[in-house]
Amino acid sequence: MEAFEDFRKTAFPWVDTQNKRDRLEHIKLLEQEVRKGVLGVTPLREGNKAVRSRMKTRIVQAGPSAAVKPSADMKKLYAKLGSIVPT
Repeated sequence: MEAFEDFRKTAFPWVDTQNKRDRLEHIKLLEQEVRKGVLGVTPLREGNKAVRSRMKTRIVQAGPSAAVKPSADMKKLYAKLGSIVPT
């Protein structure tokens, strides 16, 4: 491996300099992004109403009873577990 590094430095002496320049350029770009400050996320809007995510839309369409009502499988699981809270 050492012989290959010597060959590379002899055959391509400019590679080390270019790598250093590339690294410094990347550091400068990252520093510029950091100087911009905190990343802010704002919700999108269509006209006057906010755009909902697909998950929120599904939950709203299903209604409040779908979120509260446990399925038959969950009822079976709870029956197997028994009382979790000691009395």
